[in-house]
Amino acid sequence: MGPYVEVPPKEWAGRVGCVGFLSGYPPINRWAIFFRPPGWGWGGLLFSYLRVPRRIASRLTCSVNLKQIGLAAGAFRDTHGGYPWAVSTSSGGTFEFNTAGKQAFRHLQVLSNDIYVTVGVVCSQGVRLSATNWASMINSNVSYFVGTDSNLPLSTSIVAGDRNLTQLPGVVLESVLASPPKWVGSVGLHGTRGNLLFGEGHVEEVGSAGLSNALLRTGIATNHFSVP
Repeated sequence: MGPYVEVPPKEWAGRVGCVGFLSGYPPINRWAIFFRPPGWGWGGLLFSYLRVPRRIASRLTCSVNLKQIGLAAGAFRDTHGGYPWAVSTSSGGTFEFNTAGKQAFRHLQVLSNDIYVTVGVVCSQGVRLSATNWASMINSNVSYFVGTDSNLPLSTSIVAGDRNLTQLPGVVLESVLASPPKWVGSVGLHGTRGNLLFGEGHVEEVGSAGLSNALLRTGIATNHFSVP
């Protein structure tokens, strides 16, 4: 069954706006504020809302997901003295998986206590499905790469981002400043754009030129990205 919207309570009639619940979408997409201009009925307003491209909602979802990943990584850092990818597996981190292919999911799996739900590492625009639980997670249940060179002192370092950084899944991508990667539209996330999470916590949606500039700002000669 497709998504539906609950009918607003009668006592809200005539107000400037109200909140509608859309089921069938990831949690962050479910609530929407509808503003009703004079002369508009709720039906026409809902129709206009549903015409909004799904990719816009998915970009908002990815931005929130990445910010939560940043908070979770920060909490881990506060407890363990570094991000998971900078801490040995013997101390609860994922450092030993940094150079291994098809292991990107492990860097997020270890943050499960603060990401909470597995859908939090999946882009709603993509074709990948969230894992049933954290223990069963594999790369195909993840939509975001992890920058394993990111660290606390470097606020401009790239902590994570959309996986359409490359069309090759399950790789550790080496990005040199002289030949930066470009977003790959055929991967099916956000076309030739993508979201990046930076060390100081903000998320930015950029095109390939913006990606190149972001890599330059890191000051790191070779960035390593673990791509799911």
